[in-house]
Amino acid sequence: MANQVTDNRTDKDDGTVATNWEDIGGTILAVDTEISYDTFSGSIGNYCTTVRDATMYDNGGIGLFSSGDHAYLLINCGIVSLLDTKALGGTTVRVTGATITDWAEFELFGGDEWPAAFAGGWAQIVVDIDELLANPTNINGTPPTVGNIQRFGVTYITATVMPRMTDNFWVGGFRILGSATPAIIVEGRNGGATDWNLTDIAAVAAIQLSAVLLPGPGGSFVCRGPVQFGIADASTHAFTDTNKTLLWDFQEVMLDGFYGLSAIGSTGTVNVDFGLKTGTGNDATGAQGGVIQADPIGARWFMDFDDANLDGINFYGVTMLHGGTFELDTIATDIATVFMVDCTKAHVSNANVVRLNVVDANTADGVAFCDTDDIGDIANSSFAFSDGHGIEILTGGPSSQSNIGNIFTGAYGGTPGDNLISSSGSNDAMIYNNAAAARTFNRSGGGTLPSFRNGASATSDDVAAISLTFTPLETNTEVRLYETGTATEIDGVENSGASFVASAGASQALDYKLINPGFNEIFVINVSFATSQNVLINQTVDRDFITDG
Repeated sequence: MANQVTDNRTDKDDGTVATNWEDIGGTILAVDTEISYDTFSGSIGNYCTTVRDATMYDNGGIGLFSSGDHAYLLINCGIVSLLDTKALGGTTVRVTGATITDWAEFELFGGDEWPAAFAGGWAQIVVDIDELLANPTNINGTPPTVGNIQRFGVTYITATVMPRMTDNFWVGGFRILGSATPAIIVEGRNGGATDWNLTDIAAVAAIQLSAVLLPGPGGSFVCRGPVQFGIADASTHAFTDTNKTLLWDFQEVMLDGFYGLSAIGSTGTVNVDFGLKTGTGNDATGAQGGVIQADPIGARWFMDFDDANLDGINFYGVTMLHGGTFELDTIATDIATVFMVDCTKAHVSNANVVRLNVVDANTADGVAFCDTDDIGDIANSSFAFSDGHGIEILTGGPSSQSNIGNIFTGAYGGTPGDNLISSSGSNDAMIYNNAAAARTFNRSGGGTLPSFRNGASATSDDVAAISLTFTPLETNTEVRLYETGTATEIDGVENSGASFVASAGASQALDYKLINPGFNEIFVINVSFATSQNVLINQTVDRDFITDG
């Protein structure tokens, strides 16, 4: 069903019935009807003292989790400051096997450290079950493997006696998100009439999604799970927003690559827009896209936009911080004026990337931040040195590629200029040609003369591009330059003025085509130009062309 925001997690227990909840000794707990989250009618309450106790969900048998699962649990505490410290296990998350005394746990919070509450003191923990078992803080007996877990919950202990009340520690909804699946699926359009935005999604999430996406501090939005736009159907799916801050919540028991944005193509349309663009082609600029950010010490987030059936994935004027791997390999992806700070990898193929600014890349020696089969997909961009390479050239691209206005700054290694020896070059060279073939890079637009590292069977030839001015032109002429004998476009314009200036490699073999309704098509093949010059055009009227009126 389209036009909805879907919670994709499995609802194990909302905490309004005590049947499956027990304390540290296995005694069934009770429902506290006075303390609840949102529209729920209660929660599982217990009295926290200076003796450790627990609130555990009992599955009634092993098999509660599978590898890759994430557990979501709502928790609340009467007086947080009276809990013992985090280091002393003020609050831990625990899993057990069939025997309640065989367990592994992780120290999460305490009186000295507690997550931000979002409603009536409620906080939400999200736990990567594999990570909990791989790196527990404490174990007892024989901890279960991931497929042999029967119980999940929290334990707690106070440093001093908490004022007496019926309960002072509560647990609410318990949900599980399966491996490599989105927590939120944004389908269709809001009400079927307008594109979704973060404000609209959060308004739905506050009611339905138990704090997966909620308004945060300073007008931000805090998200606790991966988000998918669109589903595989024939509907129109659309998201558009400007000037927002999307924060991926810090959760300690979580690995890189859990949080992220993705989209599923359909036989309908799928469009995702952050920000606004002005201008076209390599002259485009972006603005008002906002910020997408993870905590610098938290899990890195991903973008996965590689479905060939996507229609428009557009990031304009967006700052992206502490990211992981960004898959931007569809012609539908358009990026203009984007800052990527402390991010790991961007894979670009057929996307349009203009004015990308890469700062403090999370790369290693000999590893590139950005890889692509054609550097022509990336223009007027800046790569500040951190370690390794700025760009890696992969197999499959054209032998002659446009390198337009790309700048490399900082302590890159290697000697700028051609490298015609395979399997050579600095591990910190600006460009790593790993295409296993010869590549010619036609540099223009004031870009840096790069240094090259070559992989096996690869050579790199830098050629300063020349300017070809096609003139005179009838206005609104479509001009296209191709690598000769192929459909690989070197430069072009949809609607020209009285002239058009194209860039091409000196002495590069090319074809060019000019199309304008009402005039005969011009198609010239296998020509080359050694120097910058005017290319004189004589467009003749197509006397067979018929116009209305």
